[in-house]
Amino acid sequence: TEPVLPVEAREFTTDGAAAFAQYVIDATNWAYATGDAAPLLDHCSEDSAYCQSVMAHAPEFEGAERTRFGGLMTLTVDSVELYADDAVAFVIGTASVGEATDLDTEGFKSGEVDQRDLDVTLQMQFTAGIWTLLLAGGT
Repeated sequence: TEPVLPVEAREFTTDGAAAFAQYVIDATNWAYATGDAAPLLDHCSEDSAYCQSVMAHAPEFEGAERTRFGGLMTLTVDSVELYADDAVAFVIGTASVGEATDLDTEGFKSGEVDQRDLDVTLQMQFTAGIWTLLLAGGT
């Protein structure tokens, strides 16, 4: 189902930042499952390379041009750092990406994704009661 921004994600608190980070992951999963990146892009900075990458690749999954089996991402939040002066937060954790197989319209394998865990940091800003993703990266 299409992700819905949780009520907690509208608060400048550690729980609010963590809820927004989880929303980003859910919206990314939705984009790669359906080709619809709008729920993510509605909450992204125009300069976010992460969001630009999702926007560039999600359409490959729209209209069954390519179908992905598996590959869902989950997030475990290890810490949240809030900086009230700048209304910024950093969420640090582990993103686990499940193994996936992509099939083209004829049913042939067109790609694979191995299971992997990434140490991730999401930087976001809180303005007018809403979080915006500025940066996301992992190693």
